[in-house]
Amino acid sequence: MSVESFFLSPLDLLAGQKVYKIYQLRMSYSCSKSLHE
Repeated sequence: MSVESFFLSPLDLLAGQKVYKIYQLRMSYSCSKSLHE
């Protein structure tokens, strides 16, 4: 494990959480859309 990856890991985790939340929102949105149709 290099120093660079050590400093980048917290940022990567934050970015991953944001992407995951957006992904969840998009999934729930598409699900609700398909249910209403």
